[in-house]
Amino acid sequence: MLLSRLDLALVLFAAAVLGSTACSGGNIVPSSGGSPSTSLTTTSPGSTPPDAPAGTEVASTVRLMDALTGASTVLYESTVTAAFGAEFLGEAIVVRAGDQVLRFGLDGAKLPQQSNGGRCREVGSAAEFNGRQYVGVRCGNISPNQHWMTYPMDAGERTLPSGSVVPMWDQWVVDIQSGKTRLLQTGLVHCGHCEPRYGPQWSPSSGYVAYAEYGGAERRFLSDVQTGATRQIGHGSELADAPLWAPAGDVLVYGSPPPGIARYEDLTAGVSRDLSIAWPVAFDTSGTLLYSPAWTYHPDGRPVATTIVEAATGEELATLSGAATVAFHYPGGSALARRVDGFVATLRESIGCAGTAVFVPGIANPQCVSDAAEARLSPNGALIAIAREVGKTGSVHGPAFEAASSTKYEIDIVVVGGKTRTVLTGLTSNAPPLMVWNAAGTHLLVLWPVSPGL
Repeated sequence: MLLSRLDLALVLFAAAVLGSTACSGGNIVPSSGGSPSTSLTTTSPGSTPPDAPAGTEVASTVRLMDALTGASTVLYESTVTAAFGAEFLGEAIVVRAGDQVLRFGLDGAKLPQQSNGGRCREVGSAAEFNGRQYVGVRCGNISPNQHWMTYPMDAGERTLPSGSVVPMWDQWVVDIQSGKTRLLQTGLVHCGHCEPRYGPQWSPSSGYVAYAEYGGAERRFLSDVQTGATRQIGHGSELADAPLWAPAGDVLVYGSPPPGIARYEDLTAGVSRDLSIAWPVAFDTSGTLLYSPAWTYHPDGRPVATTIVEAATGEELATLSGAATVAFHYPGGSALARRVDGFVATLRESIGCAGTAVFVPGIANPQCVSDAAEARLSPNGALIAIAREVGKTGSVHGPAFEAASSTKYEIDIVVVGGKTRTVLTGLTSNAPPLMVWNAAGTHLLVLWPVSPGL
């Protein structure tokens, strides 16, 4: 059966979450404010803290790979504090570890730190972002262009027909540059001041934001932050049914009533239609193709198949044996990449392949990489990063990592239709290492160890 998005959350790599504590209202007043300096304590890979558990010590590590030469640079290594995120932001690389946000260039050199690390923090009754304080709000979800931030405001309580009393909240947005606020939606049911695992979903252009209630009817809304215009786009919690934006622009897909139907919207062109493929769906790396299911798992061994369609027209292009791995939902991986000669797909559970099947243009049968636990495509579909299982370990431990037995991995970079190069060996992790490509497909970030669960 298909996993629910709630089940999905339980197998994703741990990520930072944004608080949803209700807060007071009114226009915010920006003022100057400093940012604290923090330091990160590291130890060499061979050293062991006095209170360390028995077994082999594994350092939390982030490496930058040059995909063309295979050259490797260690960006982060610590036996004390685990790195929990690594990503490319424009021309910079951002590594998050503990309370630090570390920045690097593509050459591996350290970059100047942004004020407050480019993160929002709460200082008393104010939200502080990039050295400025905004009085009267708490931290929320910041848009990709760092121009807007959503935040909740306490809206009292409501008694449901069942007699239960639930807290309410209103969704607001603030213009970070001017400090002006705008009300987007009132009367949303809260879950009781919990922390939603996924916050509002911003469009890549930062012009629109989608969000949902956390309890009750779990209505989902879409807002134009420039005008404040808001409409309901169905139902579903942040955790279970978050919509999916294309990699660029203002195109999204989401689950629409009746259950199982996927809807496509191009907000710039004003196009909205139901798709012939079922929710959940996913975009390819270019944002021009869609495939369904976005991920699946059949413990009883039933065969699965993936349908590929043109996003703009809904035309069905192919149906392939197998399905994408659930891990592609963190952080933004895809099982499909468009190329000028067609497309490349990497699927699990393909008939006749116990590992990962690689479908390439012009070849009828896929290549099966039997020991491949995960494969991530570069955005242009020219290269594939493959994590291969090569053995087991004994007892291991590290920062936020401990296991009686773990898995050894090797990382290959494959030229589609060409040669394979092994670029990393001896990686110990409970789940496939996190592998993230830059937009140009020239560099790869690898983070390990990774453990399932939040």
